[in-house]
Amino acid sequence: MHELVVRLSLNGRDWGGAWTRPWVLLGRGMGAAIATAYAARHPGRCAGLVLWDFDPEWPKDRLNFYPYQAAHFANQLATASFLNDKLQLQEDGKYLSITFVNRLHHLDVLEDARGCEFNMDHHFFVSDFNPGIAWALLREAATKAKLLFLWSQNSREWSYGRMHEIATSLRQGEHRHVETATVARGTTIDAESKHAVEDFSKLYMSSSGHICAFADRIDREARSVLKAQGLARYEKISDAELAQRKAEQESVRMAAREAAEAMSAEDKPITVDDDLLD
Repeated sequence: MHELVVRLSLNGRDWGGAWTRPWVLLGRGMGAAIATAYAARHPGRCAGLVLWDFDPEWPKDRLNFYPYQAAHFANQLATASFLNDKLQLQEDGKYLSITFVNRLHHLDVLEDARGCEFNMDHHFFVSDFNPGIAWALLREAATKAKLLFLWSQNSREWSYGRMHEIATSLRQGEHRHVETATVARGTTIDAESKHAVEDFSKLYMSSSGHICAFADRIDREARSVLKAQGLARYEKISDAELAQRKAEQESVRMAAREAAEAMSAEDKPITVDDDLLD
C-alpha cells in the first residue's frame, strides 16, 4: 500500500520537510486494521482515518477469514451456508446479501455454477495480529490523524454502543479528534412484493456522504491554517467574472474544434499506383 502511495505521489514535501496534500484513508473490517497500521506507521501522510464496522478486539479470522482466502465455493447457496455458519446470521437473507457483496464475488455473474471466491489475494497473509496489537496501533493512529467511526444500522457484528465505547476510550488522555456517524440502513419497500429489501445505493450513498463531509472539514481546516499563516490568499470571484471565464474557455474550445474540422476537410485520401504494389 505504501508503494502505491509513493508511486501515485499522493503526498509531497514543502520546504520545511512536512508532508503536504494529506488525504483521507478508509477501511472496513480487515481493511480498517490495515488502514490503522498505515496511519500509525506513516505519520503525516493521512490527515483522516475512516474506520467502518471495525472492532479492534475482533480476532484475525473474524476480520477477513484468512484461512479460507483461497477457498472456491461451488455456488451462491454454498457460499451463503458458509457465511451463515461462520457469522451466525440465523439465516437472515438481508444481511447475507450485504455480507456477500462486501466480502465475495461471482467468478461469472451470468453463471452461478462457476462458483464464488473471497475478495482477496490468494497469497495474501496477515502477520501476527491480535487485539493488543490492534489497540496499540489504533491509539497511536489517533494521535496522528483525525478519526471517524462509521456504524451501519444493519450491522449485526458491531453495535452502536460498542462504537461509542471505543470512541470514548480513544478520546481520553491526549487531545484526539474522534468522530462517530451512523450509516443509513438503506432499506426500501419493494413496489411489487411490498416487502422490505436492501437498497445498496442508499447504503453506500449514506456512507460516502459522511466520508466526504469528514474530508471536507479537514480540507477547510487546513486551508484556514494556511490563510492565517499568510501562505494562501483567497479572492471572491463574481458571477460575471465566472461567466466571462467560461465564455473564454468555450471560445478556445470552439476555435480548436474549427481548426480540427478545417484540417480534416483539407485531408485527401492517399492513392497508390498499382505498379508500386507489384
